[in-house]
Amino acid sequence: MMIHLVRIVAGKWLPIPLAIFITSIALAFLIDLRYVIVAMIVLLILVPMMMAFLYIYYGLAPGCWQNIIEKELEIVDDGINVKMYIYPKKDKIDEQDSKQIVDKWADFDKEEDTESTEEAEDSIAEESMPEPDAEVLHRNRLIRWNEIKQMKVSSDRIFLLLTDRPLGFLHIPISSLSDATAFIQVLKSRISVK
Repeated sequence: MMIHLVRIVAGKWLPIPLAIFITSIALAFLIDLRYVIVAMIVLLILVPMMMAFLYIYYGLAPGCWQNIIEKELEIVDDGINVKMYIYPKKDKIDEQDSKQIVDKWADFDKEEDTESTEEAEDSIAEESMPEPDAEVLHRNRLIRWNEIKQMKVSSDRIFLLLTDRPLGFLHIPISSLSDATAFIQVLKSRISVK
């Protein structure tokens, strides 16, 4: 997500500190070595502050954080309905979970492994994904067709730039779609793409 934010928003800002940094390095070699301090201030203070602002102001906005949450997309007449699943945190590890952790470490110490690595990876993946239940929060967001500013399609993703304030986007991996060509055709027919 941060890469997309840098491309969209920081592409306008980055040339300024980059020009100051290059100029300071050149002046350090030509005039005075103290200009290296200016270059280091830009590199080590100004750029990280800009990246923090980018993350806090844009990355945590509703138009962006929907990209990192498990979601389902549904095309409706008004736009794209984004149904997000927010799982609650486990504050405490109960006794049964802690027993499973101890048992896993006991199995780890054994020399012979009875399970193949693929089966072990599958079981770990299944355990890490919580089962949907009544505690799971559902949040719906409707992205209207006129809120989509730009659509970019590549071989592995669909990128929709939104007109949110602050700026937002929707990143859709092609691998997550059952019929990507039909989805892209519907999007192209509903929105005016650039």
